[in-house]
Amino acid sequence: MRPVYMISGGITKFKKAHPDKDFRLMVKQAFD
Repeated sequence: MRPVYMISGGITKFKKAHPDKDFRLMVKQAFD
């Protein structure tokens, strides 16, 4: 699992560009 600070920091940027994919990307990166 990736560090939480990396996920939260990356999701903040994804939310602005992909509000409907931010959760999906977080889950994918967390289990990647």
